[in-house]
Amino acid sequence: MRAVILLFSILLCACNGGDVDPQPDTIERPVFEINYRVVPAESALTFTATQEGKTFEGAFSEFDAMIRFDADVLDMSRVWVVVAIDSLDAGHTDRNSTARTPAWLNVKDTPYGIFESETIRADGTGYVADGRLTLRGTSLPFSLPFALQETDGRAVMTAQVPLERLRWGIGEEWNKGDYVGLIVTLDIRVVAERTD
Repeated sequence: MRAVILLFSILLCACNGGDVDPQPDTIERPVFEINYRVVPAESALTFTATQEGKTFEGAFSEFDAMIRFDADVLDMSRVWVVVAIDSLDAGHTDRNSTARTPAWLNVKDTPYGIFESETIRADGTGYVADGRLTLRGTSLPFSLPFALQETDGRAVMTAQVPLERLRWGIGEEWNKGDYVGLIVTLDIRVVAERTD
């Protein structure tokens, strides 16, 4: 069960590519000892959204995560995840270019999305990481419920969570939901290996 936290590296994190290489002068990483390491090739951060009433899928391919998790000591568990927003692929050239503009994800000025947990708690048969999600320079409370399975020192975390894009000012021009849907559903699968 300790591997649970791994899950988050996807949180917005994502995925199928390699690690993000945030510059030290642009991102301040927290300081804590990790005990799980994400396996990028087996993990994925994908999403579904709607445009003109039709559902489309996309993914982020670059991320990094710091994870400390112990099911028996949840108050000492924490996770910090960074996602390279420019690694977005929304499945269409026009969507990809539009998503990077200042009105949407503003990749030029805010190239990373960050999730940092404040607490991790048990919830039924799973867990919830409560923390803050920062997108487009705006940091807001965000909760991530997840399920976890652990076998032979490997943990698999899965989660599906809705994100209300207007909370972070994403695509405010399209604020009625008739052309571009207001909810983006994140689908997360993170595979992690224990480091100690």
